[in-house]
Amino acid sequence: MLPREYRTYFHIGTSWELSESTICRIVNKTEKMLLQSGNFRLKGKKALLNQAEIPVITVMDVTETLIERPQKKQKDFLGGKRGYHTLKSQLVADQNTEEIICVCLLWER
Repeated sequence: MLPREYRTYFHIGTSWELSESTICRIVNKTEKMLLQSGNFRLKGKKALLNQAEIPVITVMDVTETLIERPQKKQKDFLGGKRGYHTLKSQLVADQNTEEIICVCLLWER
């Protein structure tokens, strides 16, 4: 199981007495370093088929996360039935191994 952190940069910054922009830079640098290490590569969509071209049993989770109103291109982030600004995300995992196959974030139309 992966640890989860759903707090905003504002709340994390408040806990550590840092600004939101500093937290954002730290998160971006950390993500970049993790990706460059090579230990955090996802297989991608081709992993959904095995050697015999038979689909692998997968688990998919799709969600919309509320975000603050963007200053530019607000229409790109309007989602759902109530007109809130959201970020859409999708995660696909192998049901047997619980390995994450791909992640997709939609922030533009």
